[in-house]
Amino acid sequence: MIKLKTWKKFLLCILMFPVSSLFAQIAVVVNLQNSLENISLEKLSRIYEGRITRFDNDIDIVLGEEKNNSEQFYRAVLDKNLSRVKKYWISFVLSGKSATPPEQLAGTEQVELFLKKNIGGICFIDKNKVTKNMKVISVNEKLPAEKGYPIR
Repeated sequence: MIKLKTWKKFLLCILMFPVSSLFAQIAVVVNLQNSLENISLEKLSRIYEGRITRFDNDIDIVLGEEKNNSEQFYRAVLDKNLSRVKKYWISFVLSGKSATPPEQLAGTEQVELFLKKNIGGICFIDKNKVTKNMKVISVNEKLPAEKGYPIR
């Protein structure tokens, strides 16, 4: 049985550990050739709902989702859990709308390949896993490490 003193130390450690560090800081990334530099959170939401299918620079959007960060991303951007997002896309596709659901990607290498083969590719990934083959775009004029970045 764990002693009360041990529990107190455990709880103190948890309280001193910043909650924000429990979650990844998610970066939104696009193909290196995409001229997009910034996107509003509202527009990003509409893109991941399939309501916007082309970038302003007239490139068709191809959605990707890095599975390790999907739950956190969708809660922050769409205010939905992963299960609700999947149900949304099933009904969206069955209704005959033209957008394609996000391609599920497992890890950094798959995100790199996805972006390399899709000039209109957009995805999200832990900011610490961004590579030189990915272009990070700001959201609401903020990058992931900046105060006020909306995807937490």
